[in-house]
Amino acid sequence: MGRQDKSLKRKKPARREFKTLLIVCEGGKTEPNYFNEVYRKLGSRTVHVEIVSSKESGHTDPPGILAYARRRRAGRAAEHSPLDHVVCVFDRDQHVRVAETLNAAKPCFFDNTEKTDGAEIRSVFSGPSFELWFLLHFQDQTAHVERDQVLRKLKEHVPGYDKGISGMGARLESRREAAAGRAGCLRRRQEDACAPLPDANPWTNADQLVALMISLARP
Repeated sequence: MGRQDKSLKRKKPARREFKTLLIVCEGGKTEPNYFNEVYRKLGSRTVHVEIVSSKESGHTDPPGILAYARRRRAGRAAEHSPLDHVVCVFDRDQHVRVAETLNAAKPCFFDNTEKTDGAEIRSVFSGPSFELWFLLHFQDQTAHVERDQVLRKLKEHVPGYDKGISGMGARLESRREAAAGRAGCLRRRQEDACAPLPDANPWTNADQLVALMISLARP
């Protein structure tokens, strides 16, 4: 065997130079559209984000979404290409077993949650609905609010808004910092009031997922 062949044999596999993030959404359009728009705007080569809608996963219930995320995580680990981050996105709605899902995939981006065969699985949870995150870009919302009220208030700021509408990522970008501040204040208020999830209302940590995407996109 020649010297060149020996040097080739000693080479190690190329190191992956980007992080991977899997986002599994309850919704078929609203959440996937928004997070895809945020990701495209980042235009980063340091993170690869895959956003899965309910149409692709076949699940709209929190336990089903979590089960799908676990299967995807295990599959990537078996292929020796583990995911770095896995996030399930769902809201309160009328779902059952929400508390069980939140216990397995905690809505906290700063502690060690489920980490058995790959990336931590974490949750983005909104009560009463994901549109609360959109509404917080325009106003405070500290009082208990129902889904239809959130939509009505949002339409006052975004005339013609409908679920699944595209372009919200760009439309909200300049107000994102203010919205994140309001979301953080809501979480602290609910914590001070000892309001447990999933019944805390209003509540969202969608801002934490956006912050994670931005941090992963930095060189």
